Amino acid sequence: MVAFVMLCSSIEKYNHLAKVVLACKVHWWNILVENIYKSR
Repeated sequence: MVAFVMLCSSIEKYNHLAKVVLACKVHWWNILVENIYKSR
């Protein structure tokens, strides 16, 4: 039971981390596209 709870919490942490990484990628992609658009 304890192992199951630990597994679930670690999956939750990983999902949160994945969301943060995805948000960062989207953020930097938007900045990149804006810079390319402005420099044209």
